[in-house]
Amino acid sequence: MSKSIALELILCNTIRGLLGVALVLGGPMIERMVLTAAMLFLGVLMPQNAQEVPVGQIRRSVAINVLRTINMAEVLEQQTYGSFAPWQTLVEHHPEMFDEFMTKHGQRIAASRFAAPPEILPGLRIRFSLHTDGPGYDVLLEDTTQQDGYAVLTDERASIRESKWI
Repeated sequence: MSKSIALELILCNTIRGLLGVALVLGGPMIERMVLTAAMLFLGVLMPQNAQEVPVGQIRRSVAINVLRTINMAEVLEQQTYGSFAPWQTLVEHHPEMFDEFMTKHGQRIAASRFAAPPEILPGLRIRFSLHTDGPGYDVLLEDTTQQDGYAVLTDERASIRESKWI
């Protein structure tokens, strides 16, 4: 039985007991007070359980957002310099975008900054291919912590694809 289900059962039984005592001791006014207190108590506890998100789902969200950041930086690179750029150049030319990413997502994966390839974040390995004449790029970002071979891919069209081993 999961922790959240066990907690819910304990809380429901406690509330039932308190409501029974309230009915015996003081009628509707005390019953209403106990019920209000119980609902407030549940409101404080339940959001914590509702926020429990599987680690794999968090890592997948982070991986997708890394590619979104790369795609946005590549658009700016194309507009500013006339061609797409490799990973290190993107980080150097657009540090504010990558800093903003770390502000939003770094704590979720215990990282404070991007590293040099291939492992740019803990457990996220990048393969970044720039087309030789500069009109395109291909990025594969693999989550090495997942047993299913999860990876996300993008290119100069800025579409993002998810994949797993078959």
